[in-house]
Amino acid sequence: MMMTQREIYRLVEDYIGTNGGYLNGFSYSIHDAFYHRYCDLDVDVAAYRARGLTTRRAFIEILKKVKPRDQAKIIRGVFEMIPPPEEATDDVSRKRLALHKQLLDVAARLAADGQVETPKIAETSEVVFEALKDAEVLLETRGPKSAVDRAHTALHGYLKKLCSDRGAVDRTEFLYHGE
Repeated sequence: MMMTQREIYRLVEDYIGTNGGYLNGFSYSIHDAFYHRYCDLDVDVAAYRARGLTTRRAFIEILKKVKPRDQAKIIRGVFEMIPPPEEATDDVSRKRLALHKQLLDVAARLAADGQVETPKIAETSEVVFEALKDAEVLLETRGPKSAVDRAHTALHGYLKKLCSDRGAVDRTEFLYHGE
């Protein structure tokens, strides 16, 4: 499951902070290097800026577009770049520490979302490839239950291709048609 609007707002507005449409501590050059340096991600920040987006809007758009595991990397990258206070000595530092803990929980949820990264398939049929693409979309948009049928179709197609490539008779057709 992706970050919610509320979680994004809490990271951007409450933890990082903004000033006139810009992220506190994120100059253009720092934002350009942030994803490589702190998140181990390749992001073309200049392309977002070329669309006329402020640093804040570009950060939010990037955060919305990446996969959940990459969102977790960005949250942790923010904490590496802008560490929380070491002690809660006043209301501001207590609030920031509590927010840090909440956002770490969000990052843990995003990183352990139960999804397995889609492998790169060297050889397969178009049916299998399309079924896997459909399953991935369903998994991200509607959850695992919705993706099961497409994953089953992909597995069936893959096994049929393996049998065909090895010259084996496809017995699955008999099983599915009761013959």
